[in-house]
This record gives sequence, C-alpha cells and structure tokens, in this order.
Amino acid sequence: MLFRSTGAIEHGQVRVGDPVEVVGLGAAVASVVTSVETFGKTMAYAEASDNAALLLRGVRRHQVRRGHVVAAPGSLAAHRKFEASLYLLSAAEGGRRTEIRTGYRPQFFVRTADVVGVMDLGPASLARPGDRVTVTVELGQPVAVDVGLGFAIREGPPPAAHPRSAAQPARELRGVFAGLSAGSLVTRAWPRGR
Repeated sequence: MLFRSTGAIEHGQVRVGDPVEVVGLGAAVASVVTSVETFGKTMAYAEASDNAALLLRGVRRHQVRRGHVVAAPGSLAAHRKFEASLYLLSAAEGGRRTEIRTGYRPQFFVRTADVVGVMDLGPASLARPGDRVTVTVELGQPVAVDVGLGFAIREGPPPAAHPRSAAQPARELRGVFAGLSAGSLVTRAWPRGR
C-alpha cells in the first residue's frame, strides 16, 4: 500500500528510503519514502524550494489530507495552543474597521490547513486595527507549527451564493510564527495536552 503526497519542500532534503512522519490534524503517522518525483521525473532526492511528490509506504488515503505536513520523525510537532505577535491590518490595508476582543474566533490558515481558533488578548483584552499585539491562540485541531512560520487569519467572505459576495472581500490579518521582525509571530507553542 503506497500513497502519494505532494507539496513544496520547506527546508532540508528528502531521499528515497528516509523515514518520515505525517504530522498535524490528528495522530502522527510514521512511514518511509519509497519514491521522490519532481515535475514527473523520478529523482534520488528533493531539497528546499522543490515541488515534489513523495510516495509513502504504509499510508492509507484517509490518513493524509490537506493541511498535513510530511517531516523527519520528531522534527515537527502538532500544537493546538501557541503564542503569536499579530499585526491587525487597518481598513486602509484591507483589514478590519472595528476592534477585536478576547474570545474572537476567526479562521487560521497555516500552510494549507485552515482551522478555527480562539484568540486570548491577555490583560488588554482589546486590540484595534493597526495595533501589534501578543495573543494566545487555541486551535480547534492540532496543526503542525514551527517558530517563525507565516500564517494568515481571515474572517468572511460571505457564502458564494450571497448577493454581495463580489463586493465584500475576505478581511485578513497577516502573521508569522515567532522569530521574524514583521507580521505575526508565534513565540511559543505548547505540547498537545495543555
């Protein structure tokens, strides 16, 4: 039983025969890479910035879906709770017109995963467009996150059948998991049980 997983290599290399883990959105699944393909050609390895297809031994179709990450065993963990430094886009930048409060529940887009989460703004409990704030986020499902990883937070748009859907684009907050100088940063991620 073999399964093909496709995507971009973020960092490092992957070779045929390497043990890997499929991480995020549930329990991690261990596997071995049996083939690496780039643009339809079989390769000995793929490296950072390559778009590649990995053939994984022992992984069933229902075990891998959009939002999962294939990583070296133990190198990446899925987290439900993390801390981030956020910049809230102002209305002029395409963001919100009103403030957000603790308990705000937007969609978080991390790599290809989209998961609802609850934001805790700490003692301030209020942030206005144009503010840079540190928040604690608790996601609805565990997602593979890493310090310094970029992400986006969106609300809207209205459903496709809504008569005003073309006139109301999605509002967006931009972010980066901690360690970068601009955007939203995750500064800390807690183990699964917390």
